[in-house]
Amino acid sequence: MNPIDTRTIKSILDAGEIILKSGGEVNRVEDTITRMCLAYGFLRADVFTITSSIVVTVQTAQGEMITQTRRIYGYD
Repeated sequence: MNPIDTRTIKSILDAGEIILKSGGEVNRVEDTITRMCLAYGFLRADVFTITSSIVVTVQTAQGEMITQTRRIYGYD
């Protein structure tokens, strides 16, 4: 697993968390994360978001699948 890909997904999840905690709709979070993943060169991005969790699976240019999950705690 490429550490740059892992850090990229972490940063994209950070953005999704900010949108969600700021009152963004779930489908807005999913659309934004998908667009960011594709813009960063991932071949495919599958995103599932609910108000308390974000799950992202991407396919890298090398064909590797990477999944990261983020639990969303407390809204300000």
